[in-house]
Amino acid sequence: MLILVRHGETDWNLHHRYQGQSDVPMNDTGRAQAAAAAEHLRGVRAAAIYCSDLVRCRETAASIGGALGLDPVVAVELRERSFGQIEGLTRDEAAARLPESWEQWRRDRTLWVPPGGESLGEMWERALAFTEGLWQRHLGRTFIIVGHGGPLRAVICDALGAPVAVRGAFAVSNGSITVASRNDAHSVVEMLNETCHLGEIAGDVEAD
Repeated sequence: MLILVRHGETDWNLHHRYQGQSDVPMNDTGRAQAAAAAEHLRGVRAAAIYCSDLVRCRETAASIGGALGLDPVVAVELRERSFGQIEGLTRDEAAARLPESWEQWRRDRTLWVPPGGESLGEMWERALAFTEGLWQRHLGRTFIIVGHGGPLRAVICDALGAPVAVRGAFAVSNGSITVASRNDAHSVVEMLNETCHLGEIAGDVEAD
């Protein structure tokens, strides 16, 4: 079984700024979300916990690892997509500063590549290749990935057998928990974007 946890909220999440691979720490709400997720998962028998090397994921994974008695394994493959020159900008700011690129984004978000950034396909490929290795390593056991919205959506779409275009059709909120399992025939998403443990600190499900 695979448990996916999105990192807690940052100020850039709160203000709808593209974070990408900028190393933005969690804010107080995010730390509370991480603690709530850790408490919710307490008692889970997990073989391992993996996280992106960016601080917002490492801090979230440390909270969960502390509750489970596990030391998180840091993996650069789980990083968020690089958004290059638009990191730190809101959508309106990006449209004003880089109008030509933003017109490409408006026409086809799947094929758009941010100036100086990473294509969606590149991020998708590295996240899924790394996760597939973990499925094989932990066959029949439970493991946890603490990650970012983009890579987690890739893993969820893969489990659903859904194309890239479906990635925006479901939420992956800060501090949320998603559960997937796998048998010989196919993968099953057993729980998606569960946030009941967050209560009033659930935050904005639409934040990038």
